Amino acid sequence: MPSLLPLASCLLPKGVCSQPMIQAMQRGLGGFPHERLHQEKVFIYLMISIVIISHSAKLAAGVKELAEQMVHTSVPIAIAAGIDDPENPFGTDVLQVQAAIESVYSDAGVVVLMDLGSAVLSAEMALEFLDEDQKPKVRLCEAPLVEGAIAAVIQAAAGGDIDQVIAEARSALTAKASQLSVVDSNDSTEFDPVGGMGILPVGGTGILPVGGTGILPVGYATTTKEIHLTVQNQQGIHARPAAQFVTTANRFNSEITLRNISKTSNIVNGKSLNNVMLLGIQQGDEIVIKAVGEDSELALIALQQLVDNNFGEKLDKAKEDINQESNPASNRSLHPSSVTLDRLVGIPAAAGIAIGAVIVYQPKLPEIIEEQTDNPQAEWETLQLAIKTAQQQLQHLINTVTKDQADIFQAHLLYLDDPALVNRAYQIIVNQHLWAGAAWKTVIDETVANYQTLEDSYMQARGNDVIDVGWRVLRLLTNRKETCLDQDLRKSPLNPPILGDFDIITPQNWGAGGQNQLNFVSPIDVTEPGILVAADLTPSEVAQLNPSQVRGICCASGSATAHSSLIANMLGIPMVVGVGQDLLSLPAGMELALDGTTGQIWVEPSEERKQELQLQSNSKDELPTEVITQDGHKIPLMANVLGEGDAKLALDCGAQGIGLLRTEFLYLERLTIPSEEEQLATYQAIAEIMGTHPLTIRTLDIGGDKPIPFLNLASSDAPSARHTPEPNPFLGWRGIRQSLDCPEMLKIQLRAILRGSYGDNIKVMFPMVSSVEEVRAAKEILAEAKAELRQEGYGFNEQMPVGIMVEVPAAVTMADQLAAEVDFFSIGTNDLSQYVMAADRTNPKVAKLADALEPAVLRMIQQTVTVAHQAGIPVSVCGQLASNPVGIPILLGLGVDELSVNPPAIATVMSVISQLTINQAEMLAGEALQLDSAVGVREYIINQLDRSV
Repeated sequence: MPSLLPLASCLLPKGVCSQPMIQAMQRGLGGFPHERLHQEKVFIYLMISIVIISHSAKLAAGVKELAEQMVHTSVPIAIAAGIDDPENPFGTDVLQVQAAIESVYSDAGVVVLMDLGSAVLSAEMALEFLDEDQKPKVRLCEAPLVEGAIAAVIQAAAGGDIDQVIAEARSALTAKASQLSVVDSNDSTEFDPVGGMGILPVGGTGILPVGGTGILPVGYATTTKEIHLTVQNQQGIHARPAAQFVTTANRFNSEITLRNISKTSNIVNGKSLNNVMLLGIQQGDEIVIKAVGEDSELALIALQQLVDNNFGEKLDKAKEDINQESNPASNRSLHPSSVTLDRLVGIPAAAGIAIGAVIVYQPKLPEIIEEQTDNPQAEWETLQLAIKTAQQQLQHLINTVTKDQADIFQAHLLYLDDPALVNRAYQIIVNQHLWAGAAWKTVIDETVANYQTLEDSYMQARGNDVIDVGWRVLRLLTNRKETCLDQDLRKSPLNPPILGDFDIITPQNWGAGGQNQLNFVSPIDVTEPGILVAADLTPSEVAQLNPSQVRGICCASGSATAHSSLIANMLGIPMVVGVGQDLLSLPAGMELALDGTTGQIWVEPSEERKQELQLQSNSKDELPTEVITQDGHKIPLMANVLGEGDAKLALDCGAQGIGLLRTEFLYLERLTIPSEEEQLATYQAIAEIMGTHPLTIRTLDIGGDKPIPFLNLASSDAPSARHTPEPNPFLGWRGIRQSLDCPEMLKIQLRAILRGSYGDNIKVMFPMVSSVEEVRAAKEILAEAKAELRQEGYGFNEQMPVGIMVEVPAAVTMADQLAAEVDFFSIGTNDLSQYVMAADRTNPKVAKLADALEPAVLRMIQQTVTVAHQAGIPVSVCGQLASNPVGIPILLGLGVDELSVNPPAIATVMSVISQLTINQAEMLAGEALQLDSAVGVREYIINQLDRSV
């Protein structure tokens, strides 16, 4: 066998091959004699083991292969690299790291080498999961991955102990720097990954004020690559493409920068959403993306693919949000109002006709006093807490709105993670000693001002998103809830109701109620139908509007391309923006009519004008009363709703009932349990809206991604753990588990539901069921509630149907026994997917695995339906799969009896069902079950449907 020493001399920098390493390599030349084989086995067992952790499986495999080429003595090496996601394979997994360590563990010790970012975090967490007697013998080493691994393997083969192996790995960097004549650590040209804001504060709650995945060691020689690209998107890199860019960039260790050459911009941090958006990159602009780091080439490939694919947008599509070019009115200034005796004109933002009384919405942010603090660290921790709480609020909002709306609020989450915002706030707190509220407001004001300097009106409108996010955090910092509109004031044309008056807030009075009282913002409570008039609205404000009460929206400023306008479109609320300041002089109660298609507003319109507008509004096609397949099968189509507003919208959209009433909304925005009478009033109001249509009420389903402030969702009952979140809430105290542990709270809700069932078509179902025992326990509490109500003389439906949510694999496997206990099943495909695929759907690294089109999930649905029908009970699907045009034919083909979807999706679902036959659906479902991936299922169904068109 030829000597490997010359090869090692070429690959390793001068000085790396120490005498022990050379001896080890010389021992390995030509292999070992047979008589030493047994001895060698013992030697291997006592040898230091090496674990290589990387975001890239290919990179880790290459490093392992290269290191193994240095020696012929077998060194135990394991790799933990990449994630099981064909579309996004780059990342690290804690359990994979733990398994890798355990696979090569010996009492000699294990040295773990890793690249940066999540690899470091995964290694640290995996270390915590090891047995206590193993932890001291596993060491994490900060040496550079490639050179460090080679040096470590050679030293391990030489019989070095764990300290010697680590020392040799660390020396690889010094030797390489010496060979390349790299300047010392005082060199002023070192790379700053966050543009001068790479500050790592001590303590806090885990939100780091830096946006990359780690700071490269000084003098660390890395690969630098760059690419020049031209952006083709019609809107350029606006909010959603920017969010995709930043999300992709953050998957890599390399420091990534971006520059807009066409505007000769500065170089900015490519992992900062604000920095990327503030470049004002428009269609046709040339950009330069530079990556510095070991995975720079992989990062640029991923980013180039993103840009080349136009961020998933179609070039021939009209501007994604609102097509300004096709609407001359939208090119007006922000104050285009032309006032006549009876008319105002603004920018059309959401089509439709609305007639109603003026409801003045005038929120006021608290006046933030710029007082200093003597405890900057406490203020930094306070800001972190507020940001975390705001993130929880946004995640809850994302889980309850339509996908299009969720995309908008996903971008809001990125704002809260943006180093350009968080770092700046941290600097202000530390350097200027301002309290958290003043520092955060300063940052928001600066950022909004930057957006307003951009030339593109669409990008200017993104400042509204920053305001929305900023206000959300400021409301939490001020620890005040917005007040609701006063009904008596609203009726008076002389006293416009005002929402949101605040006292002056200072560091001394901001937290009088304690940090644990940081709550969700109260909804805009409009109890009488009318037209909302405001200076402007944020996306969060529009998202919570009740379309049955808010007939239309008029804003003095704003943009047709703002996300608030998009959400108004999704909710079906006519909207006109940019009307001008004259709008704000209109008194509450004055009648208005507006046309969201033309931008016209009529003040105190005549009866003839109202009749003319009403005729226009009524001219739209009426929705069908039944949903029928081409071969005549009727499919009940229900709606998933959150409250009265959603229920009215569902009915307007053509829903034949409510398949899922999420009752969490009664609990999430308060500090106390809602009373029985309060719940009853809500259930009766929704039942009244639905008339004879069925109403299925799910009992409280909290935990996971839906925490409740007044319940202790801690990891233990110990006082010290009271406010410590569960480490894995989706597998923790949630759904029926929580309800059975709080039987009185469950009984209050069941009493309200039972009383509401009197004379109405109401059903009840229990969430997150995993055993027959849980169902029986819940039914016992239901029986107690019935007995109490009989004794108290209250009427209710004695035969009220009782069902369960099928969301976990255990419920599927026990479906035959569960079916004997209940009257119906409702499959929640969102949770079922994540439990079947063992992938947290709120974790962006693995969320794509939780795909309901995975054959494993589809087979679970098939099994549930088959068993349910054998028991003679119906099955509904209320997860997102029910509104997926690809999933609908599969569900019908599997025999699902009923679909329940979000109201805006009803029209789409109707259209898909009306083009199918049951025989066709059964054939598609049968084939889909035999495929091996969600990608394959999706491609097959789309191809088959295209052929049938």
